[in-house]
Amino acid sequence: MITIQNWFSKHKKHLTISMTVLVAIAALGSIPILLRAASALRYKIVSIEFLVSIAVISALFIGEYSEAGIVIWLFSLGDLLLVKTGSQVPVDGSVYQGDGHVNEASITGESKPSHKEIGTPVYAGTSLESGTLIVQAEKVGEDTTFGRLIELVEEAQDSKDNELCFMRAADFIIQLL
Repeated sequence: MITIQNWFSKHKKHLTISMTVLVAIAALGSIPILLRAASALRYKIVSIEFLVSIAVISALFIGEYSEAGIVIWLFSLGDLLLVKTGSQVPVDGSVYQGDGHVNEASITGESKPSHKEIGTPVYAGTSLESGTLIVQAEKVGEDTTFGRLIELVEEAQDSKDNELCFMRAADFIIQLL
């Protein structure tokens, strides 16, 4: 135990420099979070990114740099999701691990299952008919393809010019294909 304490005392300067560099890197990691929070606020949405941004800025303000780094690090985890046979894909993303057949009828209208393997895109609202996938999340909630389709359909229902809105929704689906 004493040798460990002596080692830390001996290397205190190097450890301080290393920790400072790591905190700086963590601060750079907060930039995408801050940008997503600002984007959500433009639409008057209080998102999880906004809450994380408040936590990070508050921690930095009171001088708790390590806590700010820890919050950023923790928020950066949990982007991988396990999708089992019979489940719906909850996010837009790409297959990180595994393979299977996904029914994309809710997005494309075609009920023929599409084979998914590492690196191929998957969309929220589709269902995994066979296999197991670990999905790297890229878009969630209203930002997903399914969320945007729902938004376009709602817009079309509210619009006086329904035909134009349905044409926009159809163009959007065609772009996906």
